[in-house]
Amino acid sequence: MASQLVVVVDNSATNLKILARLARSLGETVAVQAFDDPAEALSACAEQRPDLVVAAGEMAPLDAAGFIQRLHDETDCAEVPVVVVAGPDDRQAVDRALGAGAADHLQSPVDHRDFRTRVRSLLALRRLEQAARSAGAPPAPPGLPRAQVRLLRVIDAVPALVCATEGDGRHIFCNHRF
Repeated sequence: MASQLVVVVDNSATNLKILARLARSLGETVAVQAFDDPAEALSACAEQRPDLVVAAGEMAPLDAAGFIQRLHDETDCAEVPVVVVAGPDDRQAVDRALGAGAADHLQSPVDHRDFRTRVRSLLALRRLEQAARSAGAPPAPPGLPRAQVRLLRVIDAVPALVCATEGDGRHIFCNHRF
């Protein structure tokens, strides 16, 4: 299995070390790059697109929302999922980050099992999205929210017939493989 890249960005040296260590604990198929400066992390992401980013909710000079906005707008990383880590008192930072396109959030201090479970799930979803894209899945219709686009790509990667129908039996969706 090909290696997946996880980028961790946090201004706090202690938190950065903990989050990077947690990401490395996912196994040999996960490569980790850690940054204490959001601008450096953005530059690295532009050079080598990560499969997932873990970012602190509050950073300087960019908070997570600003970081996500720039990551998705200024680099070739519009579809890279971002997990935001923030304390219980940082709900506004989490809400802004989710509004900017974060895929998920974790509360600090981070529960190790929760981190591993969520990050593994997002990396698996990313792998399925990439498989669907390389298999020639058609592009999603414009204007769909990012979560729906990601779901459509995953469904298209399933090697089985997946259909949704209305109550009257009318098909409203079938994956492209069939």
